[in-house]
Amino acid sequence: MFAVVAHGVDFDTLVSDPAVTLLEDRNTPAGFRMIALSHAAEACVGRTRMGEMTLVEGQHCVARMAEAALHPRMSKLPDIATASDAALQHHGLALSHLGIVLGARDAASPYLCDLALHRRVVDQLVAQSLAHPSGVARSFPTSHARWPTDQAATLHAIHLFDRAHGTQRSREPLERFLVTALPADGSLPPTEITGSVADAAIPRGSSLSFLVRYLAPLAPRAAQTLWQRGLPQFLAQVGPMAGMREWPAGVDGPADIDSGPIVMGIGASATAFGEAAARAVADHETAAQLERTSELVQGMASADPALAKAANSALAAAISAQKALPASANAARDPAQAHGGGWPPGQSSW
Repeated sequence: MFAVVAHGVDFDTLVSDPAVTLLEDRNTPAGFRMIALSHAAEACVGRTRMGEMTLVEGQHCVARMAEAALHPRMSKLPDIATASDAALQHHGLALSHLGIVLGARDAASPYLCDLALHRRVVDQLVAQSLAHPSGVARSFPTSHARWPTDQAATLHAIHLFDRAHGTQRSREPLERFLVTALPADGSLPPTEITGSVADAAIPRGSSLSFLVRYLAPLAPRAAQTLWQRGLPQFLAQVGPMAGMREWPAGVDGPADIDSGPIVMGIGASATAFGEAAARAVADHETAAQLERTSELVQGMASADPALAKAANSALAAAISAQKALPASANAARDPAQAHGGGWPPGQSSW
């Protein structure tokens, strides 16, 4: 096995018992536990494909992530199998990251696939995506906000189902969403589209990085366009560091649950996800710059008690494990490109 340490919880600890680790981790917000599991599950897939885990280790790792994701205390999702459609409405964030975990499990161990469960999740994600003209579903039942970054994860989850089961469920939601994500005037999309939260109209570095990282496997040209639009605004040289700003130049915004620590304007989330985004669009030079800076930002943040909480979390460990993977290790990569003709039916995609 391998250790990826985020100045607190290490990845080996998360892998060994993800349910207990996350439920006891006070530094990962309850609403973000499912996000930690989806990053960890994809890290297990990627590291197995890279030979850093054996096939059996990778399969067991992803299986534990799926078991944890379905733990009744892991999120506020009702029981998927028995809940009504109305009860599942507007749980977009949790459903999306559950879908990513299930997609990783399908890639690793098709024999463990619960097709009825996975299809129910995807049915909800497609319906909720198409229920609004923007193509952006609500993330939480308690908020009317609609976040393009969360929708990118939604589309990634649907795309993983398509890859595993030979469907095209992501096509219509993707087409609708790209009108929102790629404004005709050449700008970046707003961070939140309804205007119901502060600074909703201002693009953010973490949002850009998240969008590109998740869109690249299913809409590579759109992801490349977003990256090229956003990089001049958010890639910054601050002293010895080249990192991703959380806020555009001239905007002095605060650190929050989405940004993680901000050090000299450089955002921890923007830079960590930016590294993954750069790799996803084959911008290797930027990825290398951001890799060096990400470690420095985390180290500096850990010295400040006010900033250390985010850096010392299971979520940070999962993100750190996943972000450095090459695009070829992505669970949503084209199997024909990866294996010269696709995966044998019913066998592991590894």
